[in-house]
Amino acid sequence: MIIFGLGNPGLQYRSTRHNVGYMFCERFARRHRKKFRRKRGYHEATVCIDRKDVHLIKPRVWMNQSGIAVAGILDLYEKPFLVVVDDVNMPLGKIRLRSKGSDGGHLGLRSIIECLETTRFPRLRIGIG
Repeated sequence: MIIFGLGNPGLQYRSTRHNVGYMFCERFARRHRKKFRRKRGYHEATVCIDRKDVHLIKPRVWMNQSGIAVAGILDLYEKPFLVVVDDVNMPLGKIRLRSKGSDGGHLGLRSIIECLETTRFPRLRIGIG
């Protein structure tokens, strides 16, 4: 399983609500006492849950280029995946899990949909509004 936490690279974006995908992965890794390793174009931490690896991935690309990073990583792993993104139209802290759907105006999801040529992938939206 792969969990992609979307965000924007750079210190100026580190603590912004739009980086909630990165924050989700960071908290997940910290809870399991794992650290991220720098890879070419992304950071990765691997957590073992019930003897199965969960790869936490933070693509180090701009949000609107997320699809290129996700597609490249899926070529390496070929595993089921989940995308975690912010949603400015939802109240702060509210979450919504969907198995498919439109981009809803989110540039990261739009990029992934365009690169994978499908809307059929799970996404977890975390409200930041």
